[in-house]
Amino acid sequence: MAGKFKVYAFGMTALNSQANSLEEILVDIEFDDLESRLRIIDKNPVRIEHIEKSEDGMWLMDFVKLRDVHGPGKASMGSPVQGFEFEEGEVFCEETAALYSPETNHIIIQYNHFGVRHSAIEEYFSSYVESENNIYGLKPKYDDEVDNKFRNRKNIRKLKVGLDPRLLSQKDADAGTALSKAIEIGSESNGATIDITISAGVDKKRFLDRESISGFISKVRGISEQKPDSIRHLEVGIVGDIDSKMQVLDLIAPRLSKIYQDIKLDSDKRWPRKERYNRLLKAYRSWEKKFK
Repeated sequence: MAGKFKVYAFGMTALNSQANSLEEILVDIEFDDLESRLRIIDKNPVRIEHIEKSEDGMWLMDFVKLRDVHGPGKASMGSPVQGFEFEEGEVFCEETAALYSPETNHIIIQYNHFGVRHSAIEEYFSSYVESENNIYGLKPKYDDEVDNKFRNRKNIRKLKVGLDPRLLSQKDADAGTALSKAIEIGSESNGATIDITISAGVDKKRFLDRESISGFISKVRGISEQKPDSIRHLEVGIVGDIDSKMQVLDLIAPRLSKIYQDIKLDSDKRWPRKERYNRLLKAYRSWEKKFK
């Protein structure tokens, strides 16, 4: 099986008005050789392995993270597992393809659980040229309709979170402190799913505290942006006034993403770079109107 090739959309912003344009940074990267492109991000060597600008002005990039850790082996139905033969200095690499549109300032990124994620890409661009002004941010893109409904809410009556403790770390628990005990119990009990529900009850005049719930939602959403498979749903029940009917919104579901299952693996069991780029372009075209 080829597996699922999943991509996410992000808006790109320069967080300092004096920063270089991202396109200037990409031109520098294109000029540099592979070794010069290496940057240490969260203790891991990261670089853009391949970069090109398409005829329609899109920048196509393939990030890699070098992993000098225990890795997978190879086997068949009738033969035992064995390791790969490495030359001196060779290690495992995780590939992550990305597309940047200077016209709309959006980036489409392939999701790779072990590879380069959007937070690492932010840091890579920000640190590539030595300048304290170069600070770039990538903000996940959501469906505007759901976000607007949540933003214009008057009150929240219910919150429901579903998570997979197997995919969460102590760092994630610390980021959403209210999740700490639930993650701990889930991990200790070998649980695969945890559901947390907070409700204001049947009293129509009773609502959940806006500030604390909003802060909790923001933290959980942040975890889901880093580890999409770890948060299964984040549902809020909102109301306009006391007599209005509660409307349930899933704040995870409207994130702009696509899954492609039609990419055939190459003979080395990897997705070909050209095919990954093609899916990024296809996803971008389908969302282009949302970016303008």
